[in-house]
Amino acid sequence: MRLQPRPHPAFWDDLSITEKLMHEKLVRAGFRVHLQVYGRHIEGVNVRVLIKRGWFPVASSTASTVSKAFYDAFQIAMPSSTPQNRSTD
Repeated sequence: MRLQPRPHPAFWDDLSITEKLMHEKLVRAGFRVHLQVYGRHIEGVNVRVLIKRGWFPVASSTASTVSKAFYDAFQIAMPSSTPQNRSTD
């Protein structure tokens, strides 16, 4: 089984240890994780995390932080594997 490489360092560094483990769980389950950052204006940016299986989107979430967008998308893609107490790192 070929594993997806780590996400872009800017994405990877913003994730907590729990979220990094969640990413590994997604990859091992055959998902691909995409990160898109929108906007560079005074109000801030929006981060969109898209989780796909093959060519098909499974989950998507947009938030003001990488952690929030990632956690919400993971919760949609793998609800039974979502940690009960979310880390606030």
